Formats: sequence, structure tokens, C-alpha cells
Amino acid sequence: MTHKDNPPPLVSLLSQLRDLARDFKQPQAKEDLLADCYRVSQAAIQLSRQQADLFQAQCFFRYQGYEEQEGQGLNMLAMTLLLCQQQKWNDTATLPMLCCALSVAMLPQDGRSQTNFRRRLSQSQQGLWLAVLIPTSRLLPVIGKALAGKALLRLNAAQRLMLLAALLAQKGNEQQKRWSDRLITLGRILPASFYPLLDALAAYPGILPAGTVLQTAQCQALVLSVCRDGLLCRRLSGDMATPHLELIETSSVLTVRPPSTWPDPQQVSSLWDSHWQTRLDELVVSPYRPASAYPISQPPAKLLVIQEMLANPLPEVELIAEHITAEGFLARQLKESASQRSRMNLRLQEVKHALLYQGCERTSHLLIQQALLNRLNQHYFPLQEALLQITRLLVTLLDALAARQGKFQPEAVMTLGYFACSGLFTHKKLKARLRLPGQGPQSYNINHLLILDASDQLQSHGVKLAQAWQQPPSLIEALRCHNSLPEQIRSKAGVQQMACLLGLALIHTRQIYFSTEPGQPDSEYQHQALQLLTLTREDVRQARITAVEQSRCYCPR
Repeated sequence: MTHKDNPPPLVSLLSQLRDLARDFKQPQAKEDLLADCYRVSQAAIQLSRQQADLFQAQCFFRYQGYEEQEGQGLNMLAMTLLLCQQQKWNDTATLPMLCCALSVAMLPQDGRSQTNFRRRLSQSQQGLWLAVLIPTSRLLPVIGKALAGKALLRLNAAQRLMLLAALLAQKGNEQQKRWSDRLITLGRILPASFYPLLDALAAYPGILPAGTVLQTAQCQALVLSVCRDGLLCRRLSGDMATPHLELIETSSVLTVRPPSTWPDPQQVSSLWDSHWQTRLDELVVSPYRPASAYPISQPPAKLLVIQEMLANPLPEVELIAEHITAEGFLARQLKESASQRSRMNLRLQEVKHALLYQGCERTSHLLIQQALLNRLNQHYFPLQEALLQITRLLVTLLDALAARQGKFQPEAVMTLGYFACSGLFTHKKLKARLRLPGQGPQSYNINHLLILDASDQLQSHGVKLAQAWQQPPSLIEALRCHNSLPEQIRSKAGVQQMACLLGLALIHTRQIYFSTEPGQPDSEYQHQALQLLTLTREDVRQARITAVEQSRCYCPR
């Protein structure tokens, strides 16, 4: 196969953008226009994974022979993906954001085209795409004017991100020489709610990002990568085929050239070549570069080591404390939990003291819970905070119920609650939604907490994850059978009671969070569960009060 038959990914992406821009101009939009947007967005994510610095440079590059819409689409696509990566957006939620960026750049501004396209988004249930497109299209022409002020304050996180990407990619802003000047200019006209986004960009890619053309006393150079100790650059003077690579300190930069228009995207792709990769491998990249994700389907290897040490009949407390201290977030959570449970809420400063106070079994459960929650929430999606509120409420309610029932260590039941809720953070149908779906008739059933795809239920997510994280068979069995009526559960007494605690907590979590009334199936389940657990309705009422106070969650409905 010749090189022409297999063009570089950047050239292929630009070709797709050209086709997409042409389709957006058609009076009668193509039936698969939305699907084409998703395909182009997926190609952009793939290119970013393969050649992150090359794709990041497309925030600033334009190419000869490409129309304004095509260049604007490329800049918007790269800028939006950069911001999504900075804010650790989930890939499933990132895709409609990139699609929105394409439509902001390429959709004709006449009212008829806008209305027809929005109607299509609504009919296709593209809620996130539509909710971000509308305010971005309306606010872009009036930014900096008084009438935009109040509207900017009402934007949510996704809308702020898209508007900032559009402003940074606008042609007028491109004429400013320094990237830092562009950030400062927008910082003056945008409200404080945009500052975290601007601060993140100032940290990485920094004030001299990949794609910047700079001038030093010796040469003019293109920044290829941002490293800890300087900028890995390629000299633009002399033979472009010769790899004039050098590490330039930011202090030696005299000036920044205007954004470049390049004659050939294929030539640009060749600048990030094997010579650049070899040199980059020898350097330490910027510490602010977005970190890669950790797999959810398996526990951290260090956690398994710590778990094994905690299970030892004669645990080595000093050694265990050292291992936990090395895992910063686990150490913080252990000390925080121990401080909250201590008398008079005395703050414990040392991991060893927290470990001795909590005990090995309780510490083991706490570390599993925090490691799981950390893995599940590595990446942002719009409903993340609402689902965290539901999870905290359920787990705190389980803690309070288990304490009153007295037959289980509360931490063990809390671990069950975290795995039961894990599907809320792994189910793809929830990633690109802005509103929670409705609820099913059985409040005690995790599958009815939110109505989703019947073939991919929340319960199965929790069971699979508990198995992958090597949880006890009793916990996995309780997850499997919690949605059966207590008298129909044929498992051991301990499993039966754990399952009932989960079902009972789900009933009351839903009542508290969604302000719903229990139906007939819930009343029957609760009656049987209370008898089995030897709890009273007063116990449940007190547990609800405790859960609301301690979970510190807010319920929007």
C-alpha cells in the first residue's frame, strides 16, 4: 500500500472535516449527519491518544486550501478536547461535547438552519449536545456586552467549557501573539466561574503550548512538546527534513510569532516523527499533563498487598502504615474516617494511630471503599455529583441501620452499598445525560433506582465489579438476591440479612432523595425485612435522621 493510500491520521481527519463542513451547508441535511459528527469526533479522540502533542497543536494551526469553517472546526475540536482532558471528562460524555463543537463551528447561523438542527437533536435524544449548543450559539455574538453578564452566571459546567473553547478558537482572538494574552483577555470579560478552566490551561499546556512558534536569540522554532525542564522544539530554519530538535528554556524566549498557516498538513504530521519521539522519551514531560486512566475492572495492585497484610493474624502495623502512607488518598481518607469516629472528633495526624484506632478489619473495608470510589470517579460526567449524593446517602443509611441491627460490622455493609451503586458510575447510558431518568416500581431493587437498558442492568455491573475486586462470596450473593422478597431468599442467614439491609436502605434512600412515597411492593418488602432483621420502624426513622445529618448531601427534589 502506498503512502497516498494510507494518509497520516491528521490528513484523514481534515478530509472528514471538509466533507462534514460541506454537509452542514446543504439546505436539506443528511440523515446521518449526527452519526458523521460522532465519527469525526471519535477520530479526533483516537488521534489525540496516538499523537497528543500533534493534535494539541491543532488548536492554533490553519492550513492553506481549507475554508474558514473547516479551519474553525479543527480549532474548536482540538480546543474542546483539550479542555475535556484537562477537566478529566469521561470519553462517553466527551463525544457529544466534540460533536457540539463541530456544530458550533460549521452550522449556518440563519434561524431556519439552527431551528431544524436543534429539532433533529431533540428527536434523536441528544440532550447534552442540545443543552450546550443553544447557550453557546446565543452567547458567542454578545460576549463582552452587558446583556451577556447574567446569562454567563447561569451556565453549567458543560456550557462553560464549550463557550470557552469557542471563544479561544475564534479567529479574532487568534491574532493575539501570546496564548497567555488570550487567557488574560478572556479572564477580564468572563465571570469567576470560568477561572478554574482558565487556571487549568495556564498550568498545562502553559503559556507556550505545543504549536507555538517562538523566537529566541539563535533561531525561530516550533514547540512540539511541553516538558518539565523546558520546551522541546524544532528549528524552522534550514532543511525541514533534518531533525533540528533542541530543548529551549522558557526564559530564553524573546517573542512569540503569530499563529501559523501551514501549506500542507502532511508536512506538519511529519514534524512529530520518530526523532521527536526518541528525544521526548529521554525527557520528563510536564507534571501538569493530564494523567492516564486506571482500569476500573481490577483493584490497585498495592491495595491487594495491603489487604493481604491486614488479613495476617499478626499484622505488622508499622509496615502496613508505611504502605498506606505511600498511597496519599488512602492515607487521607483513613485519618479522616478515624477522626470522625473518635471521641470528641479529635483529629488523628498519623496513619499508624488511625490504623490502630480503626482496627485491621475496619481499615480493610475502608480502603476498599475509597479505592473503588476513586476509580469510579476518575473522569467527570454531568450527573456525577448527583449520583455521588445518592451513593453517600445509601451508604450512610446502611451504616446507621447496621449499627442498630448489631449483627454486622457497619463497614462491611457499607462496602456492599458501594458495590451496589457502582453501576451508577459505569453504565454508559448515564454518562451523557443531564437529568436523572425515572424510577421503577420496586424501591428495594437497585435496578429500579433508575430505569435504564433492561439488557444492561445496574445489579449486573455491581456483581461483576465485586467479583473482579475479589470480594467475599457472601457480599456477591447478597448483591444478587437483594431484590427478592426476604421470605423468598434461600441463602444463608447472614447473606439474607445483608441483602435485606441493602433493600431496606434502597427504599428509604429513594424516599429521601426523590421525595417519593412507598408503593405496595415496598411496604411488603419492608414488613418482611424488619421482622427478619429484628428492627422497628422507630429504628428506621432514627437511622434516616442520622443518615441525612451525616451524609451531608442535598436532595434536589
